Order: sequence, then C-alpha cells, then structure tokens
Amino acid sequence: SMDLAHTTGISEESIRVIHNPVPVQQIRLLSRMAVDSRWVSQSEAPIVLSVGNLWQHKDHATLIRAFELAPKSRPLRLAILGEGPERGPLEDLISRMGLRAVVALPGFVANPYAWMASSSVFVLPSRREGLPTVLVEAMACGLSPVATDCPGGSAEVLEGGKYGLLTPVGDAPAMAEALLKSLERPVDPKLLVRRSNEFSVENAVGQYKALLAELLA
Repeated sequence: SMDLAHTTGISEESIRVIHNPVPVQQIRLLSRMAVDSRWVSQSEAPIVLSVGNLWQHKDHATLIRAFELAPKSRPLRLAILGEGPERGPLEDLISRMGLRAVVALPGFVANPYAWMASSSVFVLPSRREGLPTVLVEAMACGLSPVATDCPGGSAEVLEGGKYGLLTPVGDAPAMAEALLKSLERPVDPKLLVRRSNEFSVENAVGQYKALLAELLA
C-alpha cells in the first residue's frame, strides 16, 4: 500500500489491501498425499526445499552456496522444484561443488505440497518477489520458512521475521546460518498454519464482502 500511495498520491489510510487468495484448505489436503519420489522416501536426512521457476532473479545459486556451507554440522539434502533457463548453470554449480549426491532438481512437480509436508525447511532465495504465494503455501503445510528480505511481499508474509527468518539478498553465509537455525528451532507449525489462513480464499471473500458493504452503505 505504501508503494501504491507513493505512485498515485492517494493517502495510505484510504487504501485497503486484500491479498491474492490462496486455497489453503485444498493445499493441506494435497500435502497429505504420498510423494512420488524415491529421493524423498529413502531420505534419512532432513530436506531443505525450494519451489519456483529456475530463473535468474529467483537466485537458487545463492541457496546452493548456502546449502554447501550449512551441512558441515549435520547431514542435509536440498531439492529445488521447478523448471527454467537456469537449469544448466545450476547443474554446473552443483557438479563443481561436488553436491550431486545431495542436491536434486526434480523439475516441475504436479503436487509440490506433498514435498512440503516431507521437508524440514522451506527457502525462498529470490532477489525480488510480488506477493510470494509459495511462501504462504509452505506455511499452510506447517513448513518453517526462510526468505530473503527482498523487494516485494516476503517480509510482509513473515511479519518481519515473526513467522520465519529473513536474510539479506544474495548472502549465502547468512542463509546457511538461517537454515541451521530453522532446523534446530522450527517455527511452531500451528502458528504457521494460522498465519496462512489470513491469506485463504475464505478470508479474502470475507474481506471483499465487508468492503462492498462499506461502499454500498
């Protein structure tokens, strides 16, 4: 709303923000399905998960560097779900770092929510974001999040760090530290689910109804 007020000159007090609705109930149902991947079912080590197109501004390279720094204290695995033009460079980076046994790029996955339910930490390493629906989806699955404090809505969704750790953009050591902290002290899943409900379809419909009633009064 601050950006909109700045651009349009409308006072911030008169702007009402209603978030893009997320079908959190449906996501929770899908998260209870089995993961169709031996990579997950055979994993003893905790899984760090990221979901998003393999584009440069999603900055999965920083996540891979952070992952390489983090597991020295404990075994870990990393999965990045999604497809895109950065696959080649990311695969090269994984190979150069000798991480092929513990980092997977499974491509597009029809039900990422089952992966979320089987993982220990969710990471959104983007250099910029809109309202990051995927962050809300991970929280709906009770998955402890780490996100970059990038331009966009990540800090808002996490309420400045109340619901997950925020790290500086492009900072692999800080992200590695946040990963380990989240593994040791995950955010209470009930809290995460409750926060995700604030972005639910039902909540958005209620807000639209209230706004219409106000406008028509």
